[in-house]
Amino acid sequence: MPVALSLNISYTNFIKKSLIKNRKILMQLLRAKQVAAKRGRSITQLYVDIADKKFPQGIKLSPKIVVWDESVVDQHIENELKQAGTA
Repeated sequence: MPVALSLNISYTNFIKKSLIKNRKILMQLLRAKQVAAKRGRSITQLYVDIADKKFPQGIKLSPKIVVWDESVVDQHIENELKQAGTA
């Protein structure tokens, strides 16, 4: 098993166990549609930016479910605005 995949699985298990064990949400998770809306761009552009290393990859919870930590998304948007000189 590749290292990146095992890290994803471990991190996914950590999230699932933490959510079940503590019955609290430790972080707010966003799906691709929510991330795209928050950025004011399309889902296609989100994945183009990820491929171009302009946006962080999400956390793969299953083969069809990818999520992002909302605080990471917010920080990235803030950094984009600072670079653009509008923040």
